[in-house]
Amino acid sequence: MIGDCPILALYDIANAFPTIAHVWLLAVLHAIDVNPRLRTLICMLYHNTRAYSTGIGTNQFLFFVMAGVRTGCPLSATLFLLAMNPFVYLLNTLSDGPKLSKSCLCADDIGSALRALKSLKVQYSIFQLAAKVSMMKLKPAKCYLVVSVSGLSDNLKYAIRQWLVQNIPEWQDFQIVPAAKYLGVFLGVDAASITFREPTHKYFDRVEQVSCSVAPSLGSILRYNERVVTVFSYVSQFVQVPDTKALGALEQRGVHKILKLPPNSLARDFMHNLAPFSPKSPNALLPMCSAALARFAHANEVALRTLQSEALEILGDSTPVGFLGSKRIPAA
Repeated sequence: MIGDCPILALYDIANAFPTIAHVWLLAVLHAIDVNPRLRTLICMLYHNTRAYSTGIGTNQFLFFVMAGVRTGCPLSATLFLLAMNPFVYLLNTLSDGPKLSKSCLCADDIGSALRALKSLKVQYSIFQLAAKVSMMKLKPAKCYLVVSVSGLSDNLKYAIRQWLVQNIPEWQDFQIVPAAKYLGVFLGVDAASITFREPTHKYFDRVEQVSCSVAPSLGSILRYNERVVTVFSYVSQFVQVPDTKALGALEQRGVHKILKLPPNSLARDFMHNLAPFSPKSPNALLPMCSAALARFAHANEVALRTLQSEALEILGDSTPVGFLGSKRIPAA
């Protein structure tokens, strides 16, 4: 039966922070026995909140603000999480506890791996209760059902859609996909490749920006290390690189472009020695220049001489003795 199909549900609460009801928020604070003085302070922050018109200068009263945490207030995130905790408890007790699912929550981003599609009914009841008492409602068009146990064919997608229509009609607009993003990382079929796709595009865009600048090569290398390479830092914490050779070729292409060099004029091993500065020694520019000159081919030598020349122009007399060998090598 289609109801026994394992599935991953990713939920999106529509405008979560601006829609949470003040009545529910204050009721939760009372129920968990927050310090009376702190509770009074919070009540005063949200008591008799009003909205006025300022666009045409009339300053007329519009309406009372009955929902939403204050933007910019240091307490806002904590208050929102406290208001969400009762529903997290229900999710843990009714769904995760009986091993119907395994859920993960980060603020208003909710993901749940369900043992079977029919377990959605339990979570549906929890979200319906949340909508009634706290005014936090899901936005079905931005919620996803990820099917990764088998290929997502049109027939399977249709069967899941019909199950939703019959059992949870309010959720019939959920997106049924083979992979979806959760906290910046894709989950599902071919998730690693899809996850690295967006950072790769961003890498190309930033390489283009650096290459269009008029900064010298050393400045471009610094900019590359600070702004370009770091686009992969977040996703690399969660997902392994799907193709290391392709990433190496991508890096080689990017380095050549920012240094304005002909393609493949630098060997890949050599490129990793182009770290112009170190935190402990600002003068540690291109630390293996002299040894590299003796090892690499003529194309590398020409590029290296150019970098050395620019280093000397920037450093002047502050270049460490012996840094570039016994002689300063002029640009070719």
